[in-house]
Order: sequence, then C-alpha cells, then structure tokens
Amino acid sequence: MRGLSLPRDENEAAAAKATSIEELKTSIATLDQAIEIFSESPIITDGHTIDARVLSGAAASLNLIIQLATAVRKDAHGLAQSSGVSIDDARIKSRLLPRMLLQFTLDCNAWSASAFLSQRSETSGRGTVDIANFKAQTVRHKLEQPLILNIDECISSEPDEGEGFHFAAIVKDYISYGAKTRVFAYQVTYEIGLMKDGKITKRYHQPLSFYYVDSGESAAFELFRGPVPLGLVPDWAKEVTRKVKWTN
Repeated sequence: MRGLSLPRDENEAAAAKATSIEELKTSIATLDQAIEIFSESPIITDGHTIDARVLSGAAASLNLIIQLATAVRKDAHGLAQSSGVSIDDARIKSRLLPRMLLQFTLDCNAWSASAFLSQRSETSGRGTVDIANFKAQTVRHKLEQPLILNIDECISSEPDEGEGFHFAAIVKDYISYGAKTRVFAYQVTYEIGLMKDGKITKRYHQPLSFYYVDSGESAAFELFRGPVPLGLVPDWAKEVTRKVKWTN
C-alpha cells in the first residue's frame, strides 16, 4: 500500500472464520481470486494510471487481500493446533531474493531499446493514456521468449553466490507510446535477478522501469532521464497531433 501510494480504504471486509479444512480451502480460493483481480488492475498493468476511481478500487482490493491473508494464516494455525500438529513460523524457501541495495549505473550498454525491439513479439493489448494533458496511444508487446541480459557492467557490486553467477535483467514485455501512428517512446520493465550458464537462478523483488524516447523524430530511442511524465512527450509528437486535428 505504501509503495503504490494508494489512498486509504476505510471499508472493513469481514472474513469468515474457517473452522474446518474445507472452509480453509474455500478461504484460500477466495484469497487467490482477490489476488488475481488485483494483479489485473491498471495500476499494475499500466504505470501511468492516475484515475482516482481506479486507484480507490485498487486500494480496496489490496486491503481485502491483506485481511483475507491475515485470516487464512490465523485459521491455518488454529486448525493445525487443534489437530495436535506442531507448527512454527518458518517461511517456505522462495526463489525470490529479498530486496537489497544494488547501485546501478545508466551508462552501460545493457540499457538499450534495440535489445528488446529486435526480439519477436506479439500485441497483447491496446489503450490510451493521458501524459501531462497529451493523449497517447499505447500498445503492449509481449515477447515470444523472455530476453535475458547480462548487466554485470551496470552494477558496482558482484554476486555473493560466487564464480559463474552474473546479474541479469529479464524483459518479458514492453509498452509503446504513439502519436497517431508514430511511436515516440517505449516503456520497459526489467526484472532483476541472477543467472548462471544463461539460466535464471534467482530473482529480486524490486524491478526497474525505464523509458526510451525518440526526441528528434529520427527513430533513435535513447534512455530517458528527465522527469516523467512532464518531459516524456517530445515536441514533434505534439506537433504531429496538432496537424492531424487541424487537417480533420
């Protein structure tokens, strides 16, 4: 909730107490459905969502997940103890590494639009988004195969796992932003992890989102380092839109 800067949801969702294994399974299924609904929210699929109604709905959904998850955990402990089963708070080992401090540099060859643009992809969604009072057309492109990039040169530290491991950035899809039929920017999310022998072995929790902009209408997309969204739309894209409106 804090990370997404969502508004506080004042509604309290009552979670029914599970008194049997079957009721617990039902509670888990309800929790699973709530997580699936939240994961499809525009605030997850579209980083530029600022609609107040959408944000309020996402806040309510996330609050429901928190309450359901708390209830499921409590009921699972209660049912286990009533059955004479000894349980502790040990967590299941995850392939996700905890968030850690990694210092990235933007001045390395890995951050290049050509890397993901050269991959085969398919369109998985279309829409529009307002960027600083400019309406842009968006297209989501899903890569046929995830792109795995070695980013050792982009990080000042070395993997703790030892020899043969490398820091990696994984790209699964990206979004193009267009003015009419011409693309002026791309947004790509890099999942950060570790790889060995070209295969991903671990993933970190925190991804990176970068933008690449064609500032000079030359189809040369460079890493954008300015304020988003205020400087994301180049002047030529605004001019193209104005000319089309005037012609119509």
